Amino acid sequence: GPAAGGAHLPIGICAGWQADGAMLDAIERTGVPLLGWGPPAPALVDADDPTGWHAMDPLPPTSMRRRRLLDVASTPDAAGLLRAEVRFRDSYWEHDGTETVVHEYGLHLAADPTDWTIRSIDATPGPLPAPECPSAAASARRLVGVDLRTLRDHVRDELTGTSTCTHLNDVLRSLADLPRLVGT
Repeated sequence: GPAAGGAHLPIGICAGWQADGAMLDAIERTGVPLLGWGPPAPALVDADDPTGWHAMDPLPPTSMRRRRLLDVASTPDAAGLLRAEVRFRDSYWEHDGTETVVHEYGLHLAADPTDWTIRSIDATPGPLPAPECPSAAASARRLVGVDLRTLRDHVRDELTGTSTCTHLNDVLRSLADLPRLVGT
């Protein structure tokens, strides 16, 4: 459907843009989508891993930033699987300079390094813009059995529509880099 000014909205592209969802309701009621309405952003730095995230200066008001962390074990575990943890956050700086969370996911992955098949994967949603958005986390489990090296095409072709999230899919596609990160 058209938005103010004749622009077209991405209805059906992801869980947050469902035809009968809260995002479109917010646009109808307020004229703006549910973006920039997130909670204040807690620090990403973990005291147990102070070098996991590099320091970054705050941005000016009305700016956005995407941050990612991809930690992968350098050797397989006792089951012969490589484990990886991913964090992803999109932030928005409000007019008063407060950083707020727009999108955030965490992922845990186990892959077989002999053929790079995903053996398990779980996505955990953090703050997301619409109440329908967290349902997209389940789409990550549809990747069990998929070769990591084919993820870019597989995610693009198979994880579409309102059962998924375009932001989560971006993170999932980046997992195709895991074999290179461990040097194989």
